[in-house]
Amino acid sequence: MNSIGVAATKAVKPTQITVSPHDPIIVRDGRPFGAGSEGANRARSLDWPYPSTVAGAVRTLVGRLAAHHTGTKGQAQNPFHDAAFLERLKRVKVWGPLPLADGDLYVPTPLDFLVYDSGDRVSLRPRRLRDEEGCDLPHQGLWPINVPRNEKPGKSAAFLSMRAAARWLAQDAQGAFDPEDILEHFAKDERVHVRIDADTQTADDSQLFSTQGLVIPDIDYQRSSDLDETAEGRSARATHLALLVQSSDDELAALAAGVDSLHPFGGERRLARFHSETPAASWQCPPVIHEGLSHTSGIRMLLVTPAIFRGGWLPGWLDSETLEGSPPGAQNLRLRLRGASTGRWRAVSGWSMERGHPGPKPIRRLVPSGSVYFFEVVAGSAQELADLWLCPVSDEPQDRNDGFGLTMWGVWDIKAKEGGSQG
Repeated sequence: MNSIGVAATKAVKPTQITVSPHDPIIVRDGRPFGAGSEGANRARSLDWPYPSTVAGAVRTLVGRLAAHHTGTKGQAQNPFHDAAFLERLKRVKVWGPLPLADGDLYVPTPLDFLVYDSGDRVSLRPRRLRDEEGCDLPHQGLWPINVPRNEKPGKSAAFLSMRAAARWLAQDAQGAFDPEDILEHFAKDERVHVRIDADTQTADDSQLFSTQGLVIPDIDYQRSSDLDETAEGRSARATHLALLVQSSDDELAALAAGVDSLHPFGGERRLARFHSETPAASWQCPPVIHEGLSHTSGIRMLLVTPAIFRGGWLPGWLDSETLEGSPPGAQNLRLRLRGASTGRWRAVSGWSMERGHPGPKPIRRLVPSGSVYFFEVVAGSAQELADLWLCPVSDEPQDRNDGFGLTMWGVWDIKAKEGGSQG
C-alpha cells in the first residue's frame, strides 16, 4: 500500500498559507446566476471569501501534491478516487481566511459599536429590561441591545487590525475606542461578457451577462480622486489571505508546510499563489486578553469568520431553555447567553463533486462575521478561553475543520448600569 492510504496520528506544528490572487477573484453570493435566466444575468461578489472556498482550494492543492509525491515512473496517480484519502483531506483543519497586510492579521469590524458621520462612536451592550418594559426577543432570558443614540450610523471600516480589535476586547472601555489601523472594503471589478454560440463560434444576440470580481491588491497604490470617488477606489494596501493549516496526519501536514504554487481559486479557475510560511504572531492570544479574562464575569465572543449553528443564530452548544452551555474545547467553563449583536444571516451553498452524491449542496444560513455574543460566566474560569483564541465554535466538527466560526474572546462589564455609552 502506498503512503496515501496510511494516516498518521502525530500532531504537527500549524502552518500559515498565504494566498495572493493574480486577478480579481470570483466568489459569488447565493443569488441565481445562469445563461437564459431572466433577471439572473449578473454574478454578484461577496465582500470577502467564505471559509469553505479557501478550505476546498487548499485541500485540493494538497491532494495534487500528494498525487505527484506518490506517483511512480513519472506518472502521478489520482488520489481523489480514494474515499479513505478524501476523508483524510477533510480532517485537515483550514482556519481562515483573514486579511494579512504588512505582516499583521486583520479581522472584521465588531458589530458591538457604531460610528456616526460626525466621527462619534457608541458602544452597544445588552441591558436588563426595566419595570413595565418588554420586547419580542425569542427568549425571555435575553437582554435587548441598548443603542444610546436615535440616529442613523455611518459606514464603518471593513476590517480592524488584530492589535486594535484585541485592545477593544481586552477592556470594556466604552466610548474610548479609536481604531487607527483599518482596511476599507475591497473594490469590485465588474466585467460584461457575451454568450458565444457553440456551433457558429459567434456572439449570440442579446445574450449579455456580467460578473463581479473581488480585487485583492498585491501592491500598495494610490489613485487620483477624479477616477473614483469611493474610499476603496482612491487607495489600497497590499493584502493577502492568511490561513492557518494544521493536521495530525504527518504526510498531509508536511505537504501543506511545503506549499508554493499557483493554483485555481474561486470561480472561473482564476489563479492565485499559495505559499506556506511561519504563522504570524497575531494568531496567538495577546497577553492583554489573558489578563482581562482572568478577572471578569462577563464575556464577549466576536466571530471573525461566519459561523454555522443548528439553531440559526443560536449556538447548538447552548441549551435552548436555559441558554447555558460550554463552547467547544472549554468543557470546564459554563456560560449563559445574555444578548447578541448579529448582522443579517448569509447563505452558503455550493456544488458537490462527491462520487455518488453529485449536485447542488443544500443552502445553509450563516451568522455573519463581526457578530458579537455576550455571556455571563456561570461556572469555571473565563481564562480558559484564552486557549481558544481564533478557534472555531460552530456546532459540527466538519464546519469547524473548514474554519467556520473562528472566534476572539473579550471582557464585558456585565454590572454596568446601562448597556451602551457614547464616545
